[in-house]
Amino acid sequence: MKRTIKIALIVLVCVCGVMPTGMIAPVAAQSQDSGLGFEFSSDIVTKTFSMYKEYNNETFSYKYNGVSFHEFTWIYNTYWGEDGYFHVIEITDESEIIQFNHEYNTTVSGYFRTEMTLDMYEVKITFGDSYEMRFYALKNGSFFTEYYQDYRGNSIYRFDIIYTTYTTVEKIYLNENMETLLSEEIIDVEEDVGWGGTPDEDIRVRDDFRVFYYNQTASFAAPLVMINQMFITPNGQKVAWGEFMWEMIAFNDNNNDGYYSADTNFYDDPEFEEKILPYILDSYVYYDTPGDEPIREIDQSFPNDMSVADASSLINFKKPTLSNGTLSWGVDYTHFPLIANGTFALILPEISYADSLKADYSFDFEFFLNEDDTQLDITSGFTLTNSSQTEFAMLMDGMSLCVPQYSYLLSSMKIDQQFSDAITRKQEVFEFEGEKGIVCEIDMSGLKEPYTLYNHSDENKALIYDCVGAGVSKIITTPMQGAITPATTDYTHSFEHMTFLPNLVFSVGDLVQDDPLLRESSNASRLLSIETKNYPIWSGNSFYHDPSLKVDLAPQLPLLEIGIVLICGVIGISAVALLYRKFKK
Repeated sequence: MKRTIKIALIVLVCVCGVMPTGMIAPVAAQSQDSGLGFEFSSDIVTKTFSMYKEYNNETFSYKYNGVSFHEFTWIYNTYWGEDGYFHVIEITDESEIIQFNHEYNTTVSGYFRTEMTLDMYEVKITFGDSYEMRFYALKNGSFFTEYYQDYRGNSIYRFDIIYTTYTTVEKIYLNENMETLLSEEIIDVEEDVGWGGTPDEDIRVRDDFRVFYYNQTASFAAPLVMINQMFITPNGQKVAWGEFMWEMIAFNDNNNDGYYSADTNFYDDPEFEEKILPYILDSYVYYDTPGDEPIREIDQSFPNDMSVADASSLINFKKPTLSNGTLSWGVDYTHFPLIANGTFALILPEISYADSLKADYSFDFEFFLNEDDTQLDITSGFTLTNSSQTEFAMLMDGMSLCVPQYSYLLSSMKIDQQFSDAITRKQEVFEFEGEKGIVCEIDMSGLKEPYTLYNHSDENKALIYDCVGAGVSKIITTPMQGAITPATTDYTHSFEHMTFLPNLVFSVGDLVQDDPLLRESSNASRLLSIETKNYPIWSGNSFYHDPSLKVDLAPQLPLLEIGIVLICGVIGISAVALLYRKFKK
C-alpha cells in the first residue's frame, strides 16, 4: 500500500511541480500601451528573390469560349516632315469576335529564370516565439528575367464572325519627344469582316514550331506591398503566410456574374481585357525568334522623361506608431504613373510623365493582437488625379474592375482547399483550414458593400452598386508549380509588362528556409490562392479595398498568469513533499 502511495505522490509531484513551469512561454517586452505587448522596428532593407524552372517537353493546354472584344494601338511610322515637325503614324486595331471556341496545346522545352533585388520599407512585428510579421513596401528594385523555349503548338479555332476596324491616324508633334501634340488627323479607316459560319462549321487549324529567346533587364519603382506572417497555431503547428498586392485587371463580365471568372491561370481567360499597372520603369529587352523576324533590342523608359530615382519624391512612408494597443503605419505613392495594356506588347508607349495617366495609391495598416489571435486591417486606396479621370473613364467604358491579392501558405499540417481552382461563386470570407480547424482567414466584407459610383455623364449623380468578392486556389507541391512563367500562361500574355511579379508571394518561403518543418525539402502542405474584389460597374473613380488578415495563435501567458502558475507550482511541490514525508513515516 505504501509503495503504491509513494508512486502516486511522485506522479503528483511531476504534475503539480514540473508541468506548470514547462508551460511558461516567452513573452515580448511589455509596452505602456498594450497589456500583452509586441516589438516592432522600421527601416529600409534589401531583399533578393529568384526563380528557375526547366521544361522538358512539358505540355500545356488552354481552352477559351465566349465573346471577345479588344483594341490596341501601335506606332507604324515616324519621320520629320518638311514642315519641321515630328510626324507619327499610329494604327488602332479594334476587333470584335462573336461566339468563339479556341483550343490550344503547346509542348515546351527550355527554361525560365528571374532574379530580383528590391529595396523595401520594412515593419517587423514579433510576439514571443509564437508570431512574427514582416511587412514590405517597395521603394525601388531591379530584375533580370530570361526565357528560352523550343516549342510545338497546335491550335484549333472556331469562330462565328470577326469584325475588325483599322484606323490610321497621323499625329504631329513639336519634337521627337512627343510631349507637345500640335494636331492629329484620321487618314484611313479600313473595315474587315473575317471568317463566317458557325463555331462548329468554321474550323481553322494551325501548327507552330518555334524557337524563342527573350531576356529583360530593368529597374523599376511601383506601389507594391508584400506581407509575410509566421506563426504557431493553437495545436502547435507552424504556418507561414505570404500576401502580395499590386496590379488590377480590367475585364468584360461576359457571363454577368459580377466577378472575373478566371481559374488559376489567372491571365488566360476570355474575360481578360487589360492589366492596370502602376510603375516607373527603365527597361532593356532582347529577343530573337530565328527564321521569323530579326533580332530585336529595345531600350526604353516609362515615362520617357522620368528615372526610377525620381520615384523617391513620390513615396511617403509613415512610420509605425503605437496607441491603445494598436500599431499603425502606412505608405503613400502620390501621382504615380500607370499603364493599361492588354496586348502582346514589348514596346512601352512613348509618353512623358505630364501626359501619362496618374493616380494616388495609399496603403494604411492597423495591427493588434489578443492572447490567441492577431488581426491586420488593410485599407488600400486608389484615386485618379483630376487630369486622368476623363481619359481613364473612356478606357474603362463597358468594362469591370478586378482587384486581386495573392496568398501563399506553407503549413506543417495539411491545409484544406476551401475554394475551388476556378472562380465560380461569390465569396467574401476566405478561410484556411487545417486538420483541427481554421488557422487564418481573409475577410473582405465590410465598408465597400455597397459602393457609390458618381456618374460623370449624369451631373455626378450618386449610383449605388454591389461589389463582389470571389477567389480561386490550388494545392501545389513547389512554388514553381504555381509560378507565373511564359510557358504556364497563354502565349498572348507571356511577357506583358512584368507579369511575373506576383511570384514574389512565394518569398515568404525564404524566411523559413532553415525550418525543418517548412523548408522546401519538407513535407509541408502548400496552398496558392488569389482573392479578388470586383467592381462590376466602374469608370475611373476612387475605390478602397479593405481586407482583414486574421491569424489564430498558440496562447501566450501574460506575466500575471505566469506568476500564478509559478506560485502554484511551488505550492504544489511543497505540499506533495510534506505528504510524502508523512506517509514515509
